[in-house]
Amino acid sequence: MMNADITTRIEKDLIGHREINNDHYYGVQTLRALENFNLTNSKVGNFPNLIKA
Repeated sequence: MMNADITTRIEKDLIGHREINNDHYYGVQTLRALENFNLTNSKVGNFPNLIKA
């Protein structure tokens, strides 16, 4: 899955090894969470009252 245009790194945890693009600042646990859980596309900036609190 290596691509000459994108530099990647190998991250590992107890489940195994995963290839992650270097332009991502997260690790293998976050990658697995993104793949396994339906997350919203909303950003905290969309809720100014929450930020004020």
